[in-house]
Amino acid sequence: MTDDTEQAAEQTWRNEDRREAPRYSCSLRTEIRLGDDLVAGSVSNLSVVGARVDIETALDDEAELEVCLFLSGQQGGADDDEMISVVGTVVWTLETDGGYMSGLRFEIMGPHELERLRRFLRTLDAPKAT
Repeated sequence: MTDDTEQAAEQTWRNEDRREAPRYSCSLRTEIRLGDDLVAGSVSNLSVVGARVDIETALDDEAELEVCLFLSGQQGGADDDEMISVVGTVVWTLETDGGYMSGLRFEIMGPHELERLRRFLRTLDAPKAT
């Protein structure tokens, strides 16, 4: 990704994410349901209210999507016990050198998934500075 694209993405993320919750840098596997297809991607930023994902397919702004987060992805693998499923809305999308980067806002998450996500976030380094 070029420096200009990274700066534009970071500025977009800052503008859209109004610090409802601290966000954490991470590297997690994700799968996003697009119609009947599951598209693999990665999460580079995560909070209890949303995520920044890198994906090969462009996502339409305001699209509502089912997103699976593999919370053990930091260690290089995942099993079903480490996966949570949430519904999110695409807030923004930028084209990058290798595909697309999108900001997602989580809309629907069960209390069990929310607690697992909070517990996982506590294992990560300090929140990313704004």
